[in-house]
Amino acid sequence: MSAAIFLALIVAIAPGKLDAAALQETHRKAQHFIDDESQFHLGVLPTEQSNPKTAGLAERAQEDLSAAIRMLQAADDAIPPKAAQVLASGEFQRLVGAMRRAIEGRGQVCFSGCGATGRLSILLETIWRQFWQELKTQRPALAARLPNWEDRVESIMTGGDYALIRSVENFEDFSIFGRRQVQEARLGRGDVLVAITEGRETPSVIGTVWQAVDNGAQVFFVFNNPTEILARHIERSRQVLGDARIVKLDLACGPMAVTGSTRMQATTCELLIVGAALEIALTESLRARLGDADLAALHVEVRKPADFGPLFVQLLQGLGQPAAVAAIGGMIRFEEQVYRRKGLVTYMAGQCLLDIFTDTTERSPTFMLPRFRPSDDHVSPPSWAFVKDPLSSTPQAWRRLLRREPRCLAWNAETYRALGAPPRLQEHPPRLAAGEMLKFKIGNEDDTSRYRAPDSAAILIAIGEEVKHLSRPHDPLRAVL
Repeated sequence: MSAAIFLALIVAIAPGKLDAAALQETHRKAQHFIDDESQFHLGVLPTEQSNPKTAGLAERAQEDLSAAIRMLQAADDAIPPKAAQVLASGEFQRLVGAMRRAIEGRGQVCFSGCGATGRLSILLETIWRQFWQELKTQRPALAARLPNWEDRVESIMTGGDYALIRSVENFEDFSIFGRRQVQEARLGRGDVLVAITEGRETPSVIGTVWQAVDNGAQVFFVFNNPTEILARHIERSRQVLGDARIVKLDLACGPMAVTGSTRMQATTCELLIVGAALEIALTESLRARLGDADLAALHVEVRKPADFGPLFVQLLQGLGQPAAVAAIGGMIRFEEQVYRRKGLVTYMAGQCLLDIFTDTTERSPTFMLPRFRPSDDHVSPPSWAFVKDPLSSTPQAWRRLLRREPRCLAWNAETYRALGAPPRLQEHPPRLAAGEMLKFKIGNEDDTSRYRAPDSAAILIAIGEEVKHLSRPHDPLRAVL
């Protein structure tokens, strides 16, 4: 974009509000960005480019929805070859080994990310905590024979857990914020940091890398753009690439199905690889302490790295079956009809609460839909889609979603001054504490805004044991229906 076009857009957005001096300053800043801020020009990265497999997706969806779904699914075909390569690599083996040593040696494994990768980091921690919590409640005798490793895995989300709901303005642009969050997590020798960023250029995530390195932790960096492109164009990435203390895992698998939406193939590949490493580290540690009968009782399968690629392919093939495509299409049509009639959709979920929550919050930045709004906001439009736990109050729902208390930032103006943050953050510190999260009523409290429109809908998502509960006449979950 030329500076002239950029300026024209500014004037069009705010006509009559800029005097001559302001116009000149705006032009100067626009030209400076174009000429000098090359580190923020990311169009050269494959994750920011269009995917030829989904060219014409919008038009195809209008003509043949099933064909459009298959177009989206075809973009996933780039993941298995890259995953197989990484799973067979020495870097992956080092990741598994480092995780196991930290877990067994009273260290911590910490995942850090921003936006979609921040939500992925929290998901990995939640999966880990869920395993140990269910072990204690369902098989207490077996749990008593094992060390209590529930707190061995944690996550750092840029902006804290509040950023699960909505992005925190400017946080990702400052490496010092990432450094501060690592300091607050007290990561050091004996710990492992796995920093995850699709583009490998997010300053806040890179900040977690450098602070963890400085503190003596073992650091792994997981990313989705080719190493040679990053090294050529992005200086902050080049510095990480050139540091031998950091183990790099390049998961580059091409453009996203929806241009720039890295929560798609990039995050999928990251979850596959990092999740596989965490699972292998856990099962190897359990196998060293339990017999085959105990592992079978826990439904724990000891898998090799090479097993995960075929399992993922099997999953993709299942989703591509005609019945699955038809079911996906049916859900799309149902929601589309609700929105077309000005209605809202509210998902009800338990086990899938975090998964559905992540999807619904991601719709706002990806498709520019209304964001989730807190309960004290009576001005902003309600989000088209929302999620609720039908069996828990909001405080309980947040704990159930995270499998722990919310981990938020209680930073004040003094904190931002000490960090050298921009003046606007020092003067008006963002409210990111846990109390702000509780204003988003994801529990079973009544919320008339979700059904005030006559054509609104509620969708219950149940899996596993939850499905069995629905057949019991007096089960609380069935009462939701």
